[in-house]
Amino acid sequence: MQLLDRALASRRNRRRAAQTIAAAAGSLLLLEAGTRQGSRLAFAEDREDDDNSGHGGDDQDNSGPGNADDRGRGDEPVPITGQVPEGAVEIRIVSDDAGGFVPGELTVDLGQTVAFVNAHHDEHTATGSGFDTGVIGPGQVATIVLDTAGKFAYACQIHPVMTGSISVRGEDGLVPETQAAAQEVPADATIVRIVNLSFDPAQITIATGTTVAWRNEDSVPHTVTSTDGAFDSGIFDPGATFTWTFAEPGSFPYACQLHPQMQGTVIAEGEAVAAAVPVSATERQAEPATEQAAPVSDAAVSIVDFSFEPATLDVAAGTTVVWTNDGRAPHTVTGEFADSGVLEPSQTFSQTFSEGGEFGYACAIHPNMAGTIRVSTAAAADSTPTASPAAGGATLEGVWLMHLTPDTEELLGGHRALATFHDDGTVDADFSAESGDSTATAVLSSGQGEWLLQGTVCRLSLIALMNDADQRFAGTATFEAEARFDATGRALDGTFEFVVVSAGGQALGDGSGTLSGESVPLGA
Repeated sequence: MQLLDRALASRRNRRRAAQTIAAAAGSLLLLEAGTRQGSRLAFAEDREDDDNSGHGGDDQDNSGPGNADDRGRGDEPVPITGQVPEGAVEIRIVSDDAGGFVPGELTVDLGQTVAFVNAHHDEHTATGSGFDTGVIGPGQVATIVLDTAGKFAYACQIHPVMTGSISVRGEDGLVPETQAAAQEVPADATIVRIVNLSFDPAQITIATGTTVAWRNEDSVPHTVTSTDGAFDSGIFDPGATFTWTFAEPGSFPYACQLHPQMQGTVIAEGEAVAAAVPVSATERQAEPATEQAAPVSDAAVSIVDFSFEPATLDVAAGTTVVWTNDGRAPHTVTGEFADSGVLEPSQTFSQTFSEGGEFGYACAIHPNMAGTIRVSTAAAADSTPTASPAAGGATLEGVWLMHLTPDTEELLGGHRALATFHDDGTVDADFSAESGDSTATAVLSSGQGEWLLQGTVCRLSLIALMNDADQRFAGTATFEAEARFDATGRALDGTFEFVVVSAGGQALGDGSGTLSGESVPLGA
């Protein structure tokens, strides 16, 4: 039986980048593709810690391609195959630690060329509100030219612990103190601080019509990007603010595009009010993302930032699948079947599947983004879930209280979930831990997924955010469940399987358990 699977998972007015990534050799593969066919989470398998020998420090994030390959290379230099323009000021990339950009702070004149030279064995980016180099492979060179005076913070999108800044002198020879005037924030706005690579608080509950203001009090640029495309701040610098007014009720998970481990949720309660209006943080901030169009065919996958849509696609053998990067960040489609290389916004990649099977893949830049292509020798199944009526008039639409009890509690303890099943085949869930003697410290918070009803059998696929004992984001848990209605049509019993992945993308383990649920009557 087929289970649905959905993972939750340039800026023109910000930069004028004369970007030249000059390369003769070097792979665009950002992640060692050690996957097993049919395992959509295989990219998150544990790897040995990187000793990062020869780089002068520990690899704090232990992420990105090639880290494991650094072992044994010692101080072996990386040959520079790219061309550094004459007169350019160089920034060397020497490691994937906090001091990876050398120099970390640089001052240049207006219009002067800066060359990022990757002398490290990994791939990197230099990404901020003022510029984005794209992926720089080992030995490659990327150049930028900044035509606006000010101070521009940046970070590596693949190794977020790497940060730096470039100060640009104006015509008067001075670096402006601020990039733009501070944004006026409504007095009654709810404030979320961005500090220490986290949103504080990570979850807030507000009334509809409330404005939320995110203040970047960190030392590096960030974004506030809704996972469903409802709002997007674009990249904004330290000291800047982004605001959004929540006009509709619902749960709105979001994340930072530059640091995918940074995640938060806004829960808006009440009646719908006037339409939401985005407010830019500064004059250089990009406009919010527009809603992406749905794929035009069953053989199309839309790459939005932090997810593939649909995450699971069913096709017939011989079908060509086309992926389109509809997001704002670069992504890849990387699996055992092929590697797209880096896809910039609007670029596409296609692959023909001639044999049956289940093919997992992920984005090598953002390993938490995973997808699956299921190829059958028969006609392709419809990949879009629909709610079909059950025997006896039973239906999942509405609110249900679900109980999830793992067979063992080594990874997860028992949880309750207040789940809302929508008529379009989607489901939202808010979790709380069941009381008991569980030794597990991870607690689920919120999740999203899809459901399909066939007769009296419900199939559910859902991904939930996971916090540690200190309520910090710790990873995700992906559930696949199957349950049946009882004779009344108001209760469910079944089983589930789950996979737990850490915030860094490592697989922590899997398990199974039992599920039960009862319909919650509303308006009684």
